[in-house]
Amino acid sequence: MTKIRHKAAALAVSAAAALTAVFSPLGQLSYSVSAVSAGTTLSDMPASYVSGADWIWQNRIMREDSLGINSRRWNSLFDQIIANKGQLNYVVRWQSTKQITYEQRKSFEKMVDEGINKWTDWLVGYEAWPYSHVKVNIVGWAVLDRSALLDIHSDEVIWDNIKTHDDLSDSQQGVPSDLPCADETLWTFNYFRDRNHVYNGQSFDEYLWCTQNYGDYGGCGGDWGQRLSDNFYLAAASGSGFPHIYWHELGHGFGMTDFYGGEGASDGFPPGGFPGGENSIMMAGSCSYINDFDGWMLRYMWSHIKDDTQRFNLANAVDPGMTETITTTTTTETTVLTSDTAASSAETETTAEPQKMVWQVPTGGAQKLRLIASGMPWAGVSGQYGYWNNLTQEWVQVPFRYEDSLGDSGSAAIEIDFGAAGVTDQLQVEVWYYAAWDNALGDMAACDPATLSFTAEPVAEETVTTTTTTVTETAESSTTAQRILRGDADCSGMVELSDAVLLAKASAGVAELSVAGKNNAELNGDGVITSDDLRLLLLYLSGSIDEL
Repeated sequence: MTKIRHKAAALAVSAAAALTAVFSPLGQLSYSVSAVSAGTTLSDMPASYVSGADWIWQNRIMREDSLGINSRRWNSLFDQIIANKGQLNYVVRWQSTKQITYEQRKSFEKMVDEGINKWTDWLVGYEAWPYSHVKVNIVGWAVLDRSALLDIHSDEVIWDNIKTHDDLSDSQQGVPSDLPCADETLWTFNYFRDRNHVYNGQSFDEYLWCTQNYGDYGGCGGDWGQRLSDNFYLAAASGSGFPHIYWHELGHGFGMTDFYGGEGASDGFPPGGFPGGENSIMMAGSCSYINDFDGWMLRYMWSHIKDDTQRFNLANAVDPGMTETITTTTTTETTVLTSDTAASSAETETTAEPQKMVWQVPTGGAQKLRLIASGMPWAGVSGQYGYWNNLTQEWVQVPFRYEDSLGDSGSAAIEIDFGAAGVTDQLQVEVWYYAAWDNALGDMAACDPATLSFTAEPVAEETVTTTTTTVTETAESSTTAQRILRGDADCSGMVELSDAVLLAKASAGVAELSVAGKNNAELNGDGVITSDDLRLLLLYLSGSIDEL
C-alpha cells in the first residue's frame, strides 16, 4: 500500500468521525462516570484539603447561604433527591423555535442522568447517603410552539399555552420574548417549604432551560434548574461540546458557589489556592471536570447538613437501585491533560474508536498560534478546540481536523487566528478521533492515546505590501440553465469532502446553501435539506454506494 493510500484512509475515516461527532443524531457518544476517591467519612478527607474546604464553607457557603441553612431554603439538589426518594423529575423548557426530533429529546434524559451522577457518585457509600444511583426522569416539555417537536409520541407531556415575558429578550438580541412554562402548580420549587403538599398530577423538581441565542457557552444554575443555550444542550446531549459547563451549573444546584474573585477575596477562592492543584470546576475556565477536591467538597457539604432530621428523613429513604436493574454503558473516559504531561497522563487503553481526551495548552497570549500534534505516522486526528475570549467575555468552540493527517513524521500543525492580540491565555483541545491505517489489518489500527501530544507556538506576523489596481468591467447579462450535479453542495463542479462539511453545517442550521447548492444537495427526494441527505453523501464519498 502506498503512502497515498495511508493518507487517504486516515483522512476519510477521521473526517467521517469529525462530522459524526459534530452533526450526528444525539445519543451516539456519552461520557463515563469517573472513578472517585475512596473514603467513607469526613475523617478520610486528605489533610491538605481541610483548610481549603473550611474556608469555602465559612466564607462562601455559610456567608452567602447557598445551601439555605440560615434561610431554611431547603431546596438544593440534596433536598430534592432525598424528598423524591432517589429520583429527580425534570421539565425541558424549550425556549427555541428550532425543531428537535424524538430521538434527540430522549437523549436529554440520559445527558442529565449522567451529569447528576457525575456529582452524586462521590456520595455513594459515604456517610449515610442512601442512594447508589440517582434516577432522572424527563416528565414533560414546555415549548413556544408544538411544531418544534417532531414525531410527538402519545406518552409525551407537552405544555404550549402558558407563556410569560422573558426580560432577557429586552437586552439580549435574538432571545425569544415569550417564555414557555409548565403547569406551575406541579413545580416542587413553589412548595418546598411544605413537604406534605399534594400535587394534582406529575410533579417536577427542575427546569432544563434551553434558550435560543442565549450564548452557547454561558449559563446559570440553581435549585430551580440549569439554563444554557439550545445549541449547547443539543451538543452536550450528543456527546460533543464541553459538558463540564453543564456540570458546573449542576454544582450550583447542590449549593456550590462561583469563584469569580481572587485569592482570599469575598467572592474568591481559598488563600493559597485550591487544594490538590487542579483548581475547581466551579471556577469557570479553570477545570473541565469534577476533580478530587470538588468531590470532597460535595462530601464535606453533605456531612454538615445530613444530620438535620427536620430537613432530611433518611429513615424512609429508598434506593431505587436496590429494587430495579440499572443498565450501565462502559464508555471512554475523558482525560484532562496539560501540554507537558499529555503523553504520560493519558489513558493507556488502546482502541480504534473515538477517544475523549482533553489537553490544556498555554497560548502565551499570541494572536496567531500553530497547534502541533505529535503521534503515530499517518494517524488521523480530529476534534475541537475551545477558549475563553477575554475581549468578548464568551466561550468559543471550533471544530478542527489535521487535513493531511500526521504524515511520515508523525507530526503536523494547524494555524489558529484568535482575531485580536491577547484574546486568550489557554487553549483547551479535545480529541474525538485518533487512529492510523494498518497494512496487515487492512483497517484503521488500535491506537494508544499516550502516543499523542500537543504543543503550541506563536506565528509571527508578516508585513505585506500590496498594490491595488482598479479594473472596470461591463458584465453581460445572460440566462443559463442551471446544471444539477448531485452532491455538489458548494457548486465547485466536483463532489468531494468539502461538500459534506458544508451540507453538515446546512442540515444543522449553521450555514446557508445557495439555490443551486440546495438543488444539488437535496438527495433523498423529500424536498428539504436534512441529515438524511448528509448520510447519503457520506456513503457515496466512502464508496459504500455507487451513485447519488
